[in-house]
Amino acid sequence: MPRKLLLIGDSIRLSYQPHVTRMLNGELEVVGPQANCEDTATTLGIFDEHVASHQPWMIHWNNGLHDIKRLRDRDNCLVPLDQYRRNIEELTKKLQNLVGPRLIWASTTPVIEDKHNTSKQFDRYNRDVQAYNQAAREAVGRAGLLVNDLHAVIAADPQRYIVADGVHLNDEGQRAAAQAVVAVVRTLLTPN
Repeated sequence: MPRKLLLIGDSIRLSYQPHVTRMLNGELEVVGPQANCEDTATTLGIFDEHVASHQPWMIHWNNGLHDIKRLRDRDNCLVPLDQYRRNIEELTKKLQNLVGPRLIWASTTPVIEDKHNTSKQFDRYNRDVQAYNQAAREAVGRAGLLVNDLHAVIAADPQRYIVADGVHLNDEGQRAAAQAVVAVVRTLLTPN
């Protein structure tokens, strides 16, 4: 039975997962919840049924884009930064209990604000992406997790990688993200 790589995350994860599956064919069985895991609170809520039930050997995980949503009738993000930090810490512990040191956290990808905030019913801002990435990086850093900087991959050329809604990845962006995921996963497959 092949070892399982569990991918957890939002629609960005859903978009690159088929590419990761193809690239890792024969090395790992790639699995993940069929649903969008959305924000950290949602991921905690589905943990037993849709995360732990996969019995993964390795996990690549991200939450952030839904946490930073700003409804226009509210001043703060959907999941406030302090709560996000606590959720990341709790998820880190739960996920490490499943796979030990084979847990990878991925940074949240950037948005193109002017496109996103004119096409959606809510706003997202890169200042929040940066703040939430920093909070998560600190939390997972204390736990010794490997970090996949997907933010840097997509921020290298957001106009090239992000579709007209300002947040989702086009095929080229999906492939770039998948290549970054596969590269970091393979570092844990290679014996020291």
